[in-house]
Amino acid sequence: MADEEYIVFNLQNLKCAGCVNKIEKSLQNINGVQEANVNLLERTLRIKYVAQNLDNQVIKVVKSLGFGITHDKIPEHNTSLLLSVALPFIFGIAMMVLGMNKNVMLDYTSFNGFIWGVSQSIFTLVVLLVTAKDIFKSGLNGFRTFNFNMYSLIVLGISAAWIYSTLIIVV
Repeated sequence: MADEEYIVFNLQNLKCAGCVNKIEKSLQNINGVQEANVNLLERTLRIKYVAQNLDNQVIKVVKSLGFGITHDKIPEHNTSLLLSVALPFIFGIAMMVLGMNKNVMLDYTSFNGFIWGVSQSIFTLVVLLVTAKDIFKSGLNGFRTFNFNMYSLIVLGISAAWIYSTLIIVV
């Protein structure tokens, strides 16, 4: 079929094959949609209607699933390697070395130990939110829309670990 028969949308927050399947199945349920194909690599939706243009309905359905959709080209968002990998790695190694050093280890039941532990917890939270901002955004969006994705699971695990670690220090 000729490309002119299809309408192409650009998608945001598309992360995995489950996302692709969710969008395609939802769009097939719209009366008047003949074909809907999502390309994960290109983050595009190619759709063909039976007769009338159903763009508004398609946009509404895709947005209700927690994905961004537009006809406009979506600019690439590349987080720097330093920010996304090196910073958390260096921070994690530094915290591990400090935590295992007998001279630095503090009794978290003392006031100084408590302050140090809370400081570590807050600094860790800041590093997580800065370096994994896109993961948290997508994961929390999955919880908000009840359309969970792999990042929802990551956010759940990271949050549980951080809360547990912070409670160990505080309680």
